[in-house]
Amino acid sequence: MIATNDSDIFNKAVLLRDHAKDKQGSMSELGYNWRLPEIQSMMGLTQMRRLDEFTEKRNTVAGIYDEVLGDLPGISTLKPPAECVHNRHKYVVFLEREQPEAVRAELWEKYRIPLGGFVYAVPCHLQTAFREWNEGDYPTAEQLCSSHICPPIYQEMTRDEAYHVATSLRTVLNHQMPRERAF
Repeated sequence: MIATNDSDIFNKAVLLRDHAKDKQGSMSELGYNWRLPEIQSMMGLTQMRRLDEFTEKRNTVAGIYDEVLGDLPGISTLKPPAECVHNRHKYVVFLEREQPEAVRAELWEKYRIPLGGFVYAVPCHLQTAFREWNEGDYPTAEQLCSSHICPPIYQEMTRDEAYHVATSLRTVLNHQMPRERAF
């Protein structure tokens, strides 16, 4: 699904989604079969009506993570620009000292908390699909991809669940007992 208020993007998307056929059925360029079935369209429209609610709930979880993890040495988090409303599809924590896989394993073993998927485990310039456009080394991208984790974040997550994840992650990163929190 594409949501846009740009007529050029809209017209291009409509063209490409149906094999790039124009109204007469001629194909002026390479297109695709990206027509969304009706049932998926209905589900998407229903979810879009709740987008603001979902975004607010995800940002509440992110705020709890910021509160609990914000002063923890040895990590930094990806902060959206202040002038943006971020959907918080992922909450990204960069680890300065810990190995992501070790944190993932300990968080699961001790607390049964799964970490979300990495943003990119391998940076784009090292992916086979993009190698032909790779024109150099990108050490920062490689370092960021190899040093981040993504704790779970979703709109149905309760405040208690978010605090549990954050304090458990803090404990794993501190290697100490979790601090008690009054809810």
